[in-house]
Amino acid sequence: MRFILIRTGSIVYDAYQHVCAGDVIVMAPEAQCRFEPEGLTTVTTAEADMDLVSDLVRWRFAARLAARTDAADMLTCRYPDPVFAVRMGEERMGMISPQVDELVSLTIDRQFGNRFYRFVSDLTAMLDTILPVLVPSARGNATETRVRPAFAGRTCTGTQPQRHEARTIALAFRKNLSKRWSLAELAELVHLSPSQVRRVMIASYGQTPLAYLNRLRAEESARLLRETNIALVSAYREVGWASRSYAVRVFTEVVGMKPSEYARRHRPAE
Repeated sequence: MRFILIRTGSIVYDAYQHVCAGDVIVMAPEAQCRFEPEGLTTVTTAEADMDLVSDLVRWRFAARLAARTDAADMLTCRYPDPVFAVRMGEERMGMISPQVDELVSLTIDRQFGNRFYRFVSDLTAMLDTILPVLVPSARGNATETRVRPAFAGRTCTGTQPQRHEARTIALAFRKNLSKRWSLAELAELVHLSPSQVRRVMIASYGQTPLAYLNRLRAEESARLLRETNIALVSAYREVGWASRSYAVRVFTEVVGMKPSEYARRHRPAE
């Protein structure tokens, strides 16, 4: 996995996603993404083997995860997109700056072999700060010894290479969530047959095009409920859901609670 730490300034990636100092862009193996700095920006890029990351997450939740594969499931199901941002904060970024700077120095001087254990120590210290933000503590009874991730029964490939057609479709969805997309339109967009579009999305994101679109709509409607005082019905319509009952069902499946309960818990005070 690749971790791009925004030290100062800000960056726009994937044409519309904005990150600034204190954020970390996480990229799956072999994932590709376009970046455009906004003015003077300082970033540091670090790479870690996926097995190492999975092992660290697995031992962090040793009481709950039975194997490394469970940890990989947790990561890929929580973040199905191959490129995503984690809001770590400038204070946390400052905590690991000495280790990150030393990693850069050891790399430039090609001392990662001669000073291997120091290199691993700095890398682990960096991940020790990033991973708790990436995978917050699981809720529930701490005495449970074996708990599979909520989506472990689903094929999740967020940390696997993605086909560019799938990323094109995902970007089109994000740019126009309220549009009534059809398989035929998506097929024309990426020059594949409708059946191929379905297979590509399942292989890349573990979901059919409609399921993936609904997940994005649920996430956006949740954001609206968190950040504004928009009415529930208006939030549904804003993201393209015409049916109230359907919107409630999908939102509950994705977020884990009904929209009304989510709004009560998270919307800003008037």
